Amino acid sequence: MLTPDGYIRMTFSDFCTLSLKQDIAWPDPSLLEELRGLGVSVESAGYCEWAGDRTIPRVSLGWGWLRRANTATLVLAPGGISSNVMLRTPNGYDLGAKLTEELLASWLHSQPWQVGVPQPC
Repeated sequence: MLTPDGYIRMTFSDFCTLSLKQDIAWPDPSLLEELRGLGVSVESAGYCEWAGDRTIPRVSLGWGWLRRANTATLVLAPGGISSNVMLRTPNGYDLGAKLTEELLASWLHSQPWQVGVPQPC
């Protein structure tokens, strides 16, 4: 259920049972240039969003990605994950934005999100 602050609250265990799928993935030249401006040696960069289809409102999870120069491996870009999820303890207490983001990032590292990212030509 969506709360007045815009979050869908659930436990991490409940989150892990969701069926999230890629909604959109795209390269972003602005992010690429921003990362290069920060001194990061990158070949490509962009954003991904996954969404759930079993919750109303839909759970959404978005993040930036990058491919370092001279490698085929995609990694999460600095800047974190954005989501409309606030994770809670089993007793119903919010974990807070920072811990929620860390847990979502940890979960994302275990997922095959790189498969749906467009490859450079």
